[in-house]
Amino acid sequence: MPALLEDPARCRHAQPSRHLRALRRGPGVNDDDLRGAILARVAGLRAGTSLCPSQVARDLAEDWRPLMTPLRRVALEMAGQGRIAVTQKGRPAGPDPRGPIRLGRV
Repeated sequence: MPALLEDPARCRHAQPSRHLRALRRGPGVNDDDLRGAILARVAGLRAGTSLCPSQVARDLAEDWRPLMTPLRRVALEMAGQGRIAVTQKGRPAGPDPRGPIRLGRV
């Protein structure tokens, strides 16, 4: 384990970030878990509806916020493969969207 995670005093901030606390707890959710959860949630959507990625993250962990960055990355990969739709303001999201996105069926 990196020294930064073993000794929070070495961290630049007085309180380590949520992300570092999540890493310290151990291996958690991997990309395959994220893909499966996204597909399960999207499969349950009615036609023409979408969901916020945070709903998927909340299904996976009580402390869901650290999952948002990897979840967005995996969702964008899946959209590039044509497995799901990722939209922003009702239009297909680009490869690196900033701000809120929605997940839906293709």
